[in-house]
Amino acid sequence: MKRIVTLLVVLAVLGAGFLYLTYGTIEPCGILREKMRREAVREGGDLGGLLATAMPDTVLNAMISAQHDNEPVTPALCIRILVFEPTPRPGASR
Repeated sequence: MKRIVTLLVVLAVLGAGFLYLTYGTIEPCGILREKMRREAVREGGDLGGLLATAMPDTVLNAMISAQHDNEPVTPALCIRILVFEPTPRPGASR
């Protein structure tokens, strides 16, 4: 039993480390916002990429909320979006 718990802890630490190294955070909404920024950079070219990286978190939160019927941006909503939906693009509507 102790080995299983140790293995689960090691896997959780490795997973959190991977998320932190990839996105700079382990918070679900932070990961979603970073994915939105990266998508905007990929699609927006030079100027669009510059604007996307400069967008404050509050603007991205407002976009996420607007795309989901003004539902408050919570970790549960962000996890649901990350798991079940494609990454929303800044400025795109559903």
